[in-house]
Amino acid sequence: MIRYCAAILTLLLISGCSFKKGDTLGSDSTRKEQLFKTVEEGTIEALNDQLKNYSSEEVKSMQLNGSTLLEHAFERGNPEILRLLYSHGASAFTTHSNLKPYERIDELDQTAAMPTINWLTNKYQSIMTSPNPRNILTSFAEIGSSCTDLLNVHAWESFKYQNQENSAKIIEVMNLPECKSSISISRHSFWVQTEIFALIKNKTRSLDYLYFLQTLKDFRSFKIDLKKQETRVTMSPSSLFKILLDDELFGPNLANEIRIKQILNLFPEDKMLSVQKSTSSSLPLNKIEVLISESNLSEVRDTIKPMLVENFFSIGRNCFSLCTHSLE
Repeated sequence: MIRYCAAILTLLLISGCSFKKGDTLGSDSTRKEQLFKTVEEGTIEALNDQLKNYSSEEVKSMQLNGSTLLEHAFERGNPEILRLLYSHGASAFTTHSNLKPYERIDELDQTAAMPTINWLTNKYQSIMTSPNPRNILTSFAEIGSSCTDLLNVHAWESFKYQNQENSAKIIEVMNLPECKSSISISRHSFWVQTEIFALIKNKTRSLDYLYFLQTLKDFRSFKIDLKKQETRVTMSPSSLFKILLDDELFGPNLANEIRIKQILNLFPEDKMLSVQKSTSSSLPLNKIEVLISESNLSEVRDTIKPMLVENFFSIGRNCFSLCTHSLE
């Protein structure tokens, strides 16, 4: 019997099988399945012990049935599990499907979303301390971020923290050959709208990043898209500023007239609103287009303000998927 077992073991070794400490024959797939099962069960201590057997790269890229460990955890929405996976090397930029985890963040409630929000913010702020655009790009690439991902995250972080120095660095990074040839502009509307909102929030914010976004795609057809419940309003930036200039809430926070003109010169002048499924008394149902005039300006403003506030809050909260898909 001993001779028989030795022969079998020799055959396995000749065939290329290798063993790690603690392994049993045929255990690799079993161990991986057990790891995914532990994520599903939400057992923190057991998961922590199992993760110690894997490198951060393995935790980041390991997949089962087309899902990474992090994506599997997203389906369960356990914030402690998500936080633990991030601490062991998981990345919100790694996926084996169409949407990356950070783009699905609105599928989670606020508590479950916080580990991903914190991970994104910490990674972004840490990497952006580098003065070298090449090092910034390399560091983001190491955690699975593409140039387009970086533009998505920067839009959100820039809106929240108003860091103009980082906007200048992002422009340098995007001008590197690797980014110039690989940027997808499918989320361009999100970047532009978020930057406009950031300009509204900050009177002294530089226009350089807006100019950069214009080099990626012409603004002539750009529209701002606001949603609240069943009402959706589409307008040009010129219409938005016209509505907000005299408003008590937003008016004092807008830039001076000269600067506003500089912004609006980049966009088409259009005083029309497109309204869909409106339940507002001032903008009736099935009213497809409204011409903004002095006679209806206050009514239009009353309808737009809560929608605008809602969009400010959503961008400042956790709207990667919500914003990037709904603003196109």
